[in-house]
Amino acid sequence: MKRLRFIILFSLAILLVWLAACNQTTDTPLATEIPVATSLPTPVIKTTNLPDPESAAKNFLSYWQQEDYEKMYAMLTKSSREKINQEDFTRRYVRFADEAALLEWGGEVLSSQKTPTAATVNYKVDLVSSMVGSLGREMAMGMVFEDGEWKVDWNDGLIMPELAGGNTLRMDLELPERQAIFDRNGNPLVSLAEAVSIGIYPDFINPDEDDGLIGLLASVTGLRSAYIRQLIRDANPGDFIGLAQIPAEGNEQRANALAGIGSVVTSWYQSRFYYDGGIGPHVTGYTSQIQEEEMSQYRRAGYRSDEYVGRKGIEQWAEKILTGKHGGTLYIVDAEGKLVDQLGSSPAEPGQPVYTTLDKDLQE
Repeated sequence: MKRLRFIILFSLAILLVWLAACNQTTDTPLATEIPVATSLPTPVIKTTNLPDPESAAKNFLSYWQQEDYEKMYAMLTKSSREKINQEDFTRRYVRFADEAALLEWGGEVLSSQKTPTAATVNYKVDLVSSMVGSLGREMAMGMVFEDGEWKVDWNDGLIMPELAGGNTLRMDLELPERQAIFDRNGNPLVSLAEAVSIGIYPDFINPDEDDGLIGLLASVTGLRSAYIRQLIRDANPGDFIGLAQIPAEGNEQRANALAGIGSVVTSWYQSRFYYDGGIGPHVTGYTSQIQEEEMSQYRRAGYRSDEYVGRKGIEQWAEKILTGKHGGTLYIVDAEGKLVDQLGSSPAEPGQPVYTTLDKDLQE
């Protein structure tokens, strides 16, 4: 009986110790406490502004004024570049400037309207033609926000509204006659005259037997008979030799006589003629045809691409005096070449002759 009581009392003691340990564990705080926020932090709103379409449009107009067509083309939208390649794009602008005879141009942005993905920029261009004066226009440039920047939605109408739909410009020029250069006594040193060029086929001439023909050639061209014979002897089979150009006036009968000979070729033409092979050529200078690399320069000054211009001496120095002012009419034509509209015109003004202090007889 005592033994049973001991066991019960011992078991109760162990139970009390265990309960005390549990209470102590429950009441002990955690080693790390996580604070609970009473409110959320104030949100910070950040905005990213779109680039200004007006700045992009100003760059496009500036590149145009500088004729930097490569940078202009780089500013086109993808869809625009798919419609026209860079070579054709450049050709459109160069042809426009050449045909309009543009001397200067500039652009100015007026206003704009935009959405997050598209914009319209209103602008004006000041175009000045050497032939017909001002061609200024106000236009609207469509733009698209593409690849993080504003791109130009290009069409022909951005050059000039009248060119939309494939229209082009055409300048019809009126060319005054280039005037003469005279010596002190009024004798022409250089003038526009009817001339005859004379040449021969040596294969059909015997220099030892055709004395009459060689004598006639010498009298007409002013060359020595011995010199003509030597040209014939030195020629290769099949050669053609141009001998001289002479004024038609006073030489009609002899030139016609030469024209009837099969071995001689004569050609009549209107040309700027330098008398007696050139009197004082170091002073009078000469003219030559406009070259390909200078075509745009002269086209924009109102010249036709096949004209002759002064290169040296008086011919170059007095270019504007001798040629006067070219006249012209600028048209809009459609893709089939039909006239659509006239943009402007100016009349031609004749040039003036130049009188020098040279003496023709003394120079000879």
